[in-house]
Amino acid sequence: MNQAPSEARVSSVLSVLNRYEKRPLPRLDGFTCLKALTSGKRKRGIFILGEDLTREVFKLCIKEAIAAGLDPDKLYIYGRLGIYTGRSIEFTKFADLGL
Repeated sequence: MNQAPSEARVSSVLSVLNRYEKRPLPRLDGFTCLKALTSGKRKRGIFILGEDLTREVFKLCIKEAIAAGLDPDKLYIYGRLGIYTGRSIEFTKFADLGL
């Protein structure tokens, strides 16, 4: 199991997201899946996966959000497939971003 995405994958996802922002999204280091923060008033995490979103990977995202001091009430997750779903998950497939 490899939850960590490649740097190329992280860069490509953030490049797409940054097209809709006034300034680049703040990147975070030191986490497996948590790679950036949203630009809104409520800072939320942007999680980029190296595999499908499963319950186990979701639990890792929650842990990383809490460790970063973020409220885990809404997680923006980008991955290949969203096998696990929930109220707090906003999941987008790489294919939907054109990646």
